[in-house]
Parts: sequence; C-alpha cells; structure tokens
Amino acid sequence: MNVFTKTFQASLLPLMALLLLVSCEGRREGCLISGTCTAEPYSIAVLRTLGGEVLDSLGISGDTFSFEVKGSIAEPYLAMVELRNPDDAEDCVEIPVGIENGEVRISYGEIFRIGGTPLNDKVMVFFSGLSQLHDEMTSPERKVAVEEIHLEFSHYYLRSISYNTGNPLAEYIYNSYNSHLLGDDLGKARKVLNK
Repeated sequence: MNVFTKTFQASLLPLMALLLLVSCEGRREGCLISGTCTAEPYSIAVLRTLGGEVLDSLGISGDTFSFEVKGSIAEPYLAMVELRNPDDAEDCVEIPVGIENGEVRISYGEIFRIGGTPLNDKVMVFFSGLSQLHDEMTSPERKVAVEEIHLEFSHYYLRSISYNTGNPLAEYIYNSYNSHLLGDDLGKARKVLNK
C-alpha cells in the first residue's frame, strides 16, 4: 500500500464520521413539540389525542411551551395542541400537530406557523393554502357568488385529501371538513380514502 493510499484512507475516516454525524443531525427518537404563543389570553397549552384524551398540559411560560412524546415513533399520527384561555373554557385555539420522530416547531400569534418534520410541513401547506383561498374569495376586488366560494373550498379540500393520501393529514381533513365537500367531491374523497 503506497503513501497516497494510506493518506487517502486516513483522511476518509474523519470525513465519513462527519457525514454520519451530519446525516443523523435533526433525527431524534420521539417527538419534541416546541411552541411559542404571543396571543392573549391563551396561557395554557394542552396536548391531546384527536379523540379528546388529554396527554399533557402545562402553563405557557414566557410565551413558550414544550411537550415531549418519548420513544421511537414507528407510524406518524396526528394529535391536537390546544391553547386555552384559563378564564373561559370555550375560548381555545386548536392546532393539529403531526407526532413523528423529530422536533416540531409551532408559533401562534400575529402569524401561525408549524413545521420541522415532514408531516408538520404538510399541515402548514394545508393551512397556508386554506388561508390564501379565503383571502382570494373574500377580496373586495373580486366579486364572487356565495355558491362559487363554497365550490372552490370543496375543490380545495378534495385536492388536499388527494395530495395527502397515505399520511394521517388526509383522514384529518376529511373528518374535519367533509361537510363542505359538495357534489361529486364527497364521493371522490371517499374513493381516495377507500371509504
């Protein structure tokens, strides 16, 4: 073995260790949900299942909160983060959150953001698109009939369900918004989800 080969092999070891470290960076077992809430009067954060079972709750301290779901998560699923007003049990904000290995970041205040993992990035895409469609349909410059607005939202929900087939967000959108699916859109959504 010549000097070049020995030197090349010796230089490969630290490079391979660095690549392994970088490729593992951002991966974590379990799910850490890190949030900020700057909206008054929400000062309690609750993590619950979509079925309503409370998994954890805590006070929002210095505008921040965090939850941890420990252990490796084999199949991603959706849960709900609720931001509650302690003085009014009916006053709460519900944020669907993907529970999967990694760190989820939520920001709620003047703007809403969620991301950090693939499923949560998809949640953000869905809600951003929904907000954008709402702004387009209700723009004063655009004169749109109520029926057209309902139809546009129906098509948006169907597209979102189709786009998210194979992940828990499709089922969430269907369960939360199926009453807004009009005409053939409801049947198409059921077909996509094998219902």
